[in-house]
Parts: sequence; C-alpha cells; structure tokens
Amino acid sequence: MTLEGVMKYLVKVVVLQSTSSPEIIIWQNLQSRHCCGRRTTSRWLNSTSFQRRYRIGLTCRRFRDIAIPGLYRRCPLEFCSHANTYVIEAQYGLIAAEASGFIRHGRSVKELGIDWGFSHADEIPDRSSPSGNITFEEILKSKIKRRDEYVTKASRCVPPNQLELLVPLFVNLTTVQFGSSHAGRKTGPQLERELRMILKIMENCPSMKTLAISCVYNGLDSLETPEELEYELENQIEERNSKVFSWPRLRCLDLYLEDDEFDGNMIPTYHILQILTKILSTPALTITKFCFNFETCGSEDEPQAIRPKGPGLALPMLEKVALGIGHPDCLQLLLPGFFQIDNHRVKGLELLHMPHEEEFIVQGIELVSRFSKVETIQLTRRETAIRYWVDEVLAVREDMFKSLKELRAQIRVLLSEPLEKGVSSYALQHRFQAYDLEPSSIFVRNFRDGLLVFQF
Repeated sequence: MTLEGVMKYLVKVVVLQSTSSPEIIIWQNLQSRHCCGRRTTSRWLNSTSFQRRYRIGLTCRRFRDIAIPGLYRRCPLEFCSHANTYVIEAQYGLIAAEASGFIRHGRSVKELGIDWGFSHADEIPDRSSPSGNITFEEILKSKIKRRDEYVTKASRCVPPNQLELLVPLFVNLTTVQFGSSHAGRKTGPQLERELRMILKIMENCPSMKTLAISCVYNGLDSLETPEELEYELENQIEERNSKVFSWPRLRCLDLYLEDDEFDGNMIPTYHILQILTKILSTPALTITKFCFNFETCGSEDEPQAIRPKGPGLALPMLEKVALGIGHPDCLQLLLPGFFQIDNHRVKGLELLHMPHEEEFIVQGIELVSRFSKVETIQLTRRETAIRYWVDEVLAVREDMFKSLKELRAQIRVLLSEPLEKGVSSYALQHRFQAYDLEPSSIFVRNFRDGLLVFQF
C-alpha cells in the first residue's frame, strides 16, 4: 500500500471507530504497517487540530517528540487592556492558554504573534447590519468576552505579564509581530509598555530575523514623558553594549504607524520613531528588506516639519523597500529624517496604498525617484488608482528610473473583462504580459484579479 493510501485508510478508521480513542487507533495502524516514519507522522499531524495533536503527542515518546514541539511553534499573545498586561490567547483552549506548555517547550517557539485587544467588549462601536448577518463587531465582542472570562478564571488577581515571563525562553525565535487595531488604539502608557517589550525581545532573542510592528495611536494622547523613556532605554542599551552581548541580526523590518487623531502635529510620531531607532540601531545593520507606512485617519492637515535628533536608523545592507505612500507629504519628512538608506543600493521597490489625487501622485513619484538604481517596481493596489501610477512610472522611466527592468502592477477588473482593461491605452503601447491571480477575498467573486508585467 502506498503512503497516501495508508493515510487515507487511517482517516477512515478514525471516523468509523469513533468508540475507540482515535490516537490509539492511529498508533496501532501505523505500528502494524511499519510506516511510522518521522516525515510521515509529521505530515499527518500538521493537518489535524490542536487538541488532537496534543492528545496524540501523549500516546508515546515517538509521537511526543514530533507532535508536541510543533504545537508550540507559534506563541499567540494578546494585550489585555483592562489588566494592562500580555496574556496567552485562549483560542486553543486551556491547553495552549496556560503558559506552562510554552515554558517547557520554549526552544520550539519560532513565531511570536501579539494581538491588540480592547478594554472591554462594550467599548466596541456597533454598526448595524442591514442584511441581518453577524457583524464584525459582534465577532470581536464574542472573542473579547471569551478572553475576559479566561483571564478571570485563570487568576483572581491581575495576571502576570506572560510576555515578559516567556520571552527569555524563546532562544530560537525568528519572527515577531506586534499587531494593532483601528478601534483599539494605544494610549501613552500602553505605547510605553510596548516599546519596553520590544527592547526586551531584542535583548533575549538573538536568532530573530523578522520584526513587524503595527501601531495605531492617538496623537493627542501619546507618550507622556518621551524624553525620559528615551533616556532610560538608551542607558539600558549602552549597558548591554558594554558587556559581551549578541543582538539579533534582523533581515526584515515592517513598520506601520497610524495617528488616528492627526491634525498636522508630527511630534507624537517623531517621539515613537526616535525611540524605535534607538532600540533597533544595532539589529538593523543587517536588514535587507524594509517596509514603512504612515497613515492618518482621513486628515488633510499639512504636516509640520520638525528636525529629528540624531542621524537616524542606519540600513547599510538594504536591497528591497516597500513604502505605503498614501500620504507622501508626511513620508517626505519621515523617511529621510529617521532612516539612513543607500538609495543606489536598493534594487527592488514596492508601492502600497497609492493615492489617486494628482497632487499626491506627483509627490509620490518625486519621493521614490531617489531610488534611481531600482530594477523592479511593484505597484500593489487593485483599485482604479493603479492605472494613474502605471502611466506616471512609464512616463518618467527614461528620466528617473534608467535602470528599471520590470514594472509589475496588480489590477482588478470585472469578471467579464480582460485584464488589459485595468490600465490605460498609453500603458498598452508598451510590451507586457498578463497573468491571472487568485482572488484575495470571497467578497470579490465578481471581480478578476491579475498581474501585468512590463519589461524593458
């Protein structure tokens, strides 16, 4: 019997013999066929649920060595606002919610995901659903209610900071993601706590390669004493550097900042970036891919220019840059002010959240034209703005992007239309190839996603 045949047979046995333990059935059948190889077992275990994989891991030592470490590959944490601390997400049930498993298997953790919650479920704004379907807010309320119930049951008092407890054990951690939420913006004390946790992760996880930080905050209620926090963290970093200490060698850095009360005041954003650049000054020296995006919540106020302190974050090995240029006027201040980039070294450029206003398009092209040696430009947006950006890049290519070899544009058209409909007649005069892409969501089933590749 082939390997695939054995696996299909085992699945049938588990379903039919429901009166017996499925773990014992699987073990007995694998034993009888002498096919309990590590690769075979891992492949099957990875396709099962968390709870079943956990129970299978308790069956024998061989299964335990394969199944249990895989369960703890990713540690899901969530910021519990009303307790002002980080707790393990209870989405897997009490098996994963208890920190003891991650304490025992800390070396198995490769990814750390930190979601941002709300203070309480009743703080989420309600939006009516005309169709009568379950709204996104109702789903969030249900999740938060379960989270609050777990925190209450797990501890009668304020739960400990499980992020601070666990991070020193994650010696093989490679990826860290700090999430955020448009409805759960971070206050000044919460921002300060998160910045401290970022430094703690840098100090304890030398194998980390990827760091992603998403931060939605209120510029009117930002860091209370940023100068004191910056001074404190800077002294902590200098103390670490004075000892024999290994910082992580990051390869990828993703920063998303959004001031949802933006009124032209850039000082809160400046303070956040000032502290982040201090924390990442050494780990950033090996970064090859950098993504940066600054957003505001519908504000049209002109940003106020402020001179940053210090030279900024040095990125000497940077090769690929992704920029969210929804607000190129703000980006023109932040990018050169806080990041030292060798523009001639950058070979790949990706543009995100491109605006469709002509004024912003001109500013955006002027901003990215500093990467004069870029060989590939990716335009990542499927809405109507894409056609304007394709035309603009093609128009200035010979003057501003003389080294450009390929322009890639993601487009979206109606299901009945050809992909070429997504760009202008001017763009169609150039040589290109069209490719279909998988739909990004079930909600766009009436549309067709594609990729146009212009080669020069």
